[in-house]
Amino acid sequence: MAKRGLFYDKRLRLIVVIVFIFSFLLLRGYTSFGLQFILSPMQIAGSTLVRSVHSALYGPAADRTEDLSKQLEALSLDHARLAALEHENEQLRKALDFVGRGNDEVTTASILSRSHSIRGERLVVNKGKQHGVRDGAAVFVNDGHLIGKVVSTRPFDSVIETLTYHESVVAASVINDSATIGSVYGVGETLLELKFVPQDQSLNVNDLVVTSGLEEDVPPGLVIGIINSVSDGDKEPFKSAIIEPLVDLREHHSVFIVSSPIL
Repeated sequence: MAKRGLFYDKRLRLIVVIVFIFSFLLLRGYTSFGLQFILSPMQIAGSTLVRSVHSALYGPAADRTEDLSKQLEALSLDHARLAALEHENEQLRKALDFVGRGNDEVTTASILSRSHSIRGERLVVNKGKQHGVRDGAAVFVNDGHLIGKVVSTRPFDSVIETLTYHESVVAASVINDSATIGSVYGVGETLLELKFVPQDQSLNVNDLVVTSGLEEDVPPGLVIGIINSVSDGDKEPFKSAIIEPLVDLREHHSVFIVSSPIL
């Protein structure tokens, strides 16, 4: 009987321990859940409060910074457009001054497109036969700087070959004591070549080369460029020279074309 009682006593202790452990774990779980249940709304409220404070402190400043950036960008674009217009107006004023000194009919044209090839550059402008433009007419910018000639016309637009185009040629003279004459050819690059100058004629570096006026629709005195090197071999019948144009056509969006009266 004593052994049996001892067995039941141990069994009871084991049951009590198991119940205690189970109760402890259960109580701990409910406590954690309870704390989470209590603290969760507080965490949410705290996060909302932090976001609200951050928005109140930094939101308006960020908005103002963005607005200022947009305004600065708009002002920069306006300044660039104004500078471009001022430059174009200056070029037009110079060209008009030059036109006013001559007797030729002149048409103003805008450059519609540019095409480049190994032979050189061609332009398409928005004036054609209906505006008095003819093939072979001189095209110039600034105060009389020749940039090419018309090679093809349609009713409302024309094609221009620039001076540097490989097949371009214009009758020219050199501003010097002997009034040297010759022909300027395009070589497909950024420079020109003056050819067929007699050996007894003078050619010097930095001499100014202009149109001679020996071609129809190409008035005399249009500036072609300056001489930067001379070739005058004794065994050659003619001298030649390399000419550097004085204008950068990339800076121009409009040109002047010598035209005939519109009937």
